[in-house]
Formats: sequence, structure tokens, C-alpha cells
Amino acid sequence: MASPDPSISDYSSWTQAWTTRWSALCSPTTPGSGDEKQHTWIHLPRVRTRRAFIQVLVGCTLLVGAAFYLVSDTGRIEGWRVGGGAAMAPTAATDPSRGRKITDLPSDPVQRWGIGSPQSKYLVHGLREWPDNGALGEPSSELGEIADAVFTYGARTLAEYRAQLREFVDVSFPKRARAVLQASLDRYLWEQRNASRVSWDHEKRVWQTDKDGETKGSEEVMTWASGWATREGWEWKLYRDQDARDWEESQLKEHGITSHVHYMWSHLPTGILRSDMFRYLVLLLRGGIYSDTDTSLLKPPSMWGRDARLWNDGEGWLAHHERERIAAGEKAVDVLGQPSVIVGIEADVGDRHDWHDWWPRPLQLVQWTMASAPYHPICLAAVMRMVHQTAKAADWAAARWDKVLALRESGAWEAADKLLETHVLKNPKDGGPIGIMNWSGPGVWTDAVLNYLRVRYGVRWVDLRGLTEPLRIGDVVVLPVTGFSPGVGNFGSQLPTDPQAMVEHHFRGSWKENGMEKYR
Repeated sequence: MASPDPSISDYSSWTQAWTTRWSALCSPTTPGSGDEKQHTWIHLPRVRTRRAFIQVLVGCTLLVGAAFYLVSDTGRIEGWRVGGGAAMAPTAATDPSRGRKITDLPSDPVQRWGIGSPQSKYLVHGLREWPDNGALGEPSSELGEIADAVFTYGARTLAEYRAQLREFVDVSFPKRARAVLQASLDRYLWEQRNASRVSWDHEKRVWQTDKDGETKGSEEVMTWASGWATREGWEWKLYRDQDARDWEESQLKEHGITSHVHYMWSHLPTGILRSDMFRYLVLLLRGGIYSDTDTSLLKPPSMWGRDARLWNDGEGWLAHHERERIAAGEKAVDVLGQPSVIVGIEADVGDRHDWHDWWPRPLQLVQWTMASAPYHPICLAAVMRMVHQTAKAADWAAARWDKVLALRESGAWEAADKLLETHVLKNPKDGGPIGIMNWSGPGVWTDAVLNYLRVRYGVRWVDLRGLTEPLRIGDVVVLPVTGFSPGVGNFGSQLPTDPQAMVEHHFRGSWKENGMEKYR
């Protein structure tokens, strides 16, 4: 066999020489011993062999780096702890009762959520920090400061609100959606209040979702699919979970590039959250009515919000000539046009000081039925709030996992298991970060609506208390409790036969069971 080095006559001599040189290269030297020169690259066999050695060395380095990169998204590598993006010292410690390793992940996907992914930096990178509520001043009701502080207000001025949403559109949506969303912000957020706004029923579509389509022929769904709405020309669509996923991807991925919003959708830990997000997204990008499949349509959509009373008689938000026309006998809808958004009140707790045991807000809006023109800032703000809440939940989950690892390393396996039971969907009072109601549910929707009304028209939450008839505030109509929640027996809600009752909720699709959230 030809030797790689002509100075070595046979293969055995070559291997012996190579072994000697390799041992010398890898063995430690004593500084000043005169042996340092024996370890230089010049004494390796010729250039071709040196090149091969370097290639092997580089390849091994890349393989080790790739291994750490791949496991960084799960926080696990055999015998190593990976937390906070850095590898800790190896350990052989195990759970003596079950033989588990310290880095073994939970089997429950919700308990496992947030370990490695999603990472908050991929959700909110490029976005300003969420503003705190600041000084709220004197309590606005007999319920005290806590009732005011529980709302997440966000931007405090119209200029800040506009800038925050513009930034969110530029950073978090694919390119093809940005232009129309930015144009819509101009339409709704500049001082010329009624110019070129779009009516809430401009796009006559009714959207409903169901996990697997089982409710398609139900009595409640048929009130939408073949009832008053379809007779008025509304198109009805029922999306299964897979349909919703396909639709979302078609809207929020562009040329294979993942947007911030799509990243959030694809990493949400449960179908409950995706269902909530879908309703915000579909109203934002398509418009129309969204209603849960356990609701019944009681009256034609054309009757929703009819003859609404003007908030504060229009003072402070209507132009002088508009008020004059209405005072002269013209209908408000003829002067202002149709509203762009219709929402309904779910809870109005009055003077109940135990309200926080039952509802996330002392005044809460219905999230099972809502209607909007496409590209409205309220729907955009709801999506933005979900992004920030998901980032907050991801940070909480990552910190919890670090605590679990620390407990396991100290031998406290039972305490670690107990901590894992406090998963990311639980309410703060039960040890969780946010709770579904404030992550994606009516808490998010209520805050998004109230923040818009606050910066746009100067409305406070207490201004919506005690409603018994529809209230018109600019381009938004708020229905009383009876509107979308008749027959509940609370907050002055009237029977489903009442003239103000538009939609009835049967609570059959409730995701709460024995006080615990179930996820699908």
C-alpha cells in the first residue's frame, strides 16, 4: 500500500509515525522544555493529510454545535441541563422512585408548553413594551380602585394608540396585509370621524367554528345557517379546527415566511386559545359576524342596534353640524351612517364587591357574538393584546421550568411535580400567569373595545353601566345585557322574547368543567 508520505516506506511504519506524532500533538508539554516545536502543524504528514485532519476537526465541531442548537428548543440533551440558552454541568441524578432524569420533559403538552418554545423574543421583537396603566386618580365607582386597575388600558392618547398599532402592523403581519391595515388605521383614527368608514354589515358573512363539525346540523347552528341571516343575504360558514388552521396559514404566511402573528398561532398550547384568536382574525381580515355554535339567532341582523341612543347626546364627540341635523329631526343613522362595530355587554356587576370571584372585569363584553367591519382597529388591537399576553405566558413558563430543574437537582422531585401541575392555562390565583379569560377571552376583547372608546371618544367603563337600550358611541354600538345575553338571570337581563334580545347563548360549548379549564 502506498504511503501518504514518501518518507515512510511502508504502511506499518507510517501508522507508527502517525501515532507517535498524534500522541505528541495531544500530550501536554512543559513550557520551556524545548518540546513545543514538536507540536506544531509542520510536523503532521503532508498538506493533504493536514487538510483532512482539519476537515475532521471542523466537522466534529459543527456536529456538536448542531446538537446543542437542536435541543435548545426543548431544553433537553442527554445528561445535560439546558436552561436560559446555556448548557449547565452534566449530572447523572435521577428520580430514585421512577428512574427519571432531571431534564425529562412532562408528558402533558400543556405542562410542556414554553420549555424552549415559544420564545417571547420572537413574539414581541420590534414592538414597544406594553404601557402600564399609570396613575388612575380617584376611583370611578363605589367598587374602588381595584375595579379601575383591573382593566389593561394600553395607550393613553389617540396619537400613542395610532403609533402602537402602526408599529404592530409593520412588525407582525406579512407584507401583503400591511397596506390595507395601515389605510384602515387612517380611516378610523384621524379626527375626521365619519369619513369613508365601512358599515359593520358591509361584508355579509357569518363565521362559526367547531372542533370537528359535529354541530353543523344542530338546532342552534341552523338558526344561522338557514334563518334570519341567510334570508337577509348573509353567507354562513362553519370552520372546523383544521379549516381554521388552513385559513390562518393562507393569510399570515407569505412565500413560506412566518409572521409574528402566525408564530403565535402555531405555538398556542390549546384549541381554546386558537378559537379565540380565529374570531379576532377573521373579523379583522374579512369582517362580518362571529358567533359560537351554541348560540341562537333570535332576530334579523338588520335589527341589531337599531335606534341606538347617542352617548352623552353627542356632546364632545359629534360635530356641531351633525348635532344640528339630529336636533332638527334627522335620524342619527342617516347623519352618522351605520356603525362599524357592534358589541354586547355580558356582565355589569353594579355594586357587587365580590365581582372578581366570578368575572375578570366589573363590566365585561360578550365574546361569543361580535360583529365588525373588516380591518377595524378594535379587532387589530385584540390580536396585538393576544401577542403580548402570549409572550408574558412564555416567559412565565420558561421561568417555571428553571425552578422545576432546580428542584429536581436538589432532590425535591415531589415539589417539582407539584409545580408542574400549575400549568400555563391556570388563573393567577391558582398560580398561573394570566388565565384564559385574560389571555384570549372576554378580558382581552373588553379591554380592546374600551381602549378604543377611551382614546377615540373619551369614554370610561362606568359610562356603559346600567344600559337598557343600545348605545351609539361614534362608530361603535354597545348592546345592553339582554342584546346578546338574554335569560341569564343577572344584571337586569330580560327573557329571550324581549324586543332587545338579538342572540341567545346556551352555554353548551363551555370550556369550563368543575371549575377547571379543559383544553382540546
